[in-house]
Amino acid sequence: MIHALKIITLLSLFLVVNVSAQTNNDAKTENEESVETLKETPKKTQDSKDKSSLSAQITSGNIKLEFYQPFLGLGTNKKFVDVVITGKTLPYSTVEYSPDIIRILDASVKEVKVKQSFMPIQQTQANSKGEFQLQVILPKGAYQIPIKVRKGSQKSSYQLILEISPEKIIANTPTLAGKSPFLKTSQLSLGLGLNFVLFKQDSNYPSSTTFQSINLGAFYIDYWKQLSNEYQVLLTAKLTPGETASSEQAQVRDKTFNWIMASATGVYFPQKFRYKRPNDTLRMGFQAGIQYHSVPFINILSETPSVVEVNNNQILFGALGMHFELEQARTFLYEIFFRLQFPLYSENVFNLDSAYGIEGSIGLEKYLGKRWSIGAFWYGVFHWYTFSQNNTSLSQNLKGDIYLFYSNAEFRVGYRF
Repeated sequence: MIHALKIITLLSLFLVVNVSAQTNNDAKTENEESVETLKETPKKTQDSKDKSSLSAQITSGNIKLEFYQPFLGLGTNKKFVDVVITGKTLPYSTVEYSPDIIRILDASVKEVKVKQSFMPIQQTQANSKGEFQLQVILPKGAYQIPIKVRKGSQKSSYQLILEISPEKIIANTPTLAGKSPFLKTSQLSLGLGLNFVLFKQDSNYPSSTTFQSINLGAFYIDYWKQLSNEYQVLLTAKLTPGETASSEQAQVRDKTFNWIMASATGVYFPQKFRYKRPNDTLRMGFQAGIQYHSVPFINILSETPSVVEVNNNQILFGALGMHFELEQARTFLYEIFFRLQFPLYSENVFNLDSAYGIEGSIGLEKYLGKRWSIGAFWYGVFHWYTFSQNNTSLSQNLKGDIYLFYSNAEFRVGYRF
């Protein structure tokens, strides 16, 4: 339990440091859906002077509308830029744009025909605070996007002038200070679950020891950070209780144990591995990280009579794997990953002659508004160690194999900020 408190304390300190260092990166929950035909404006608009001659914000009507700095959505790839437009206006007013009157301000962008799924959010209603979000997906270039706002008999028109690329968005329109309330670059999640642990130790003494346990109370915590449109960092910690029992072969002392896991993982989602459907975005990426495991081990205290206890050994693993995410209708996130593990360091409870590990997870997360989410996840890991131990309680060195299987089903609550 001391190890668990240390890990949770260290993770908490890391969270405190990182929460204060948020950057204006990509949102976790942007999606794609729609299309249209964009027509090129007269050739004179290709000149930068002609761009600047257009009013940065042409207004008609009497409804005030202000924009936050637009940001890249997760649908951005090498060919198209996913632009998320957010701002503030009158509460519950309707905000919209018309794709067929978007003006191309860059001669290098020819007439573009995009499928019906590339204008994801053309119309929306502002919330009770007047905050709204629109979304448009366009090729790299410069554009003038007409934005209309209406409430009852009141109407206003605005122009948003943008220079966009897969790397950044430059707004030539005055924007509000601060970060858009729709831009979420971090998430903290807590989970509680039911776990199953199977342990088997084959050795020269005793010949074989097996135990298994099912417990409700596996604790989970993670911190996710979006570094850029392609890179993410994930910190996790798990505390899983277990229990064994005495048998005819051996008397067991200290029957309870904790399997503790902690990891730091980097995730890379290349833009070229993103695929679009009308309401969905599929992302495929790669994971690499370091994991700490405190795993159970049967330590022999006495040969005659046979008395054993459950100890823990500390092992540090490297991990490499694949990660798949399907975001559906800006509401659901399906997640699958699998990783191979290889040992980097082992404490001296026993000598780790060789080790193999594989793990995987599948889960579903549902967004509840802008900040909260709930989800259900399954996680499993299998370890196989070949070990040896110089045990002074025995007449010979202890050696053999350890097989560990861990399965956990849990419910999580997440908060994005």
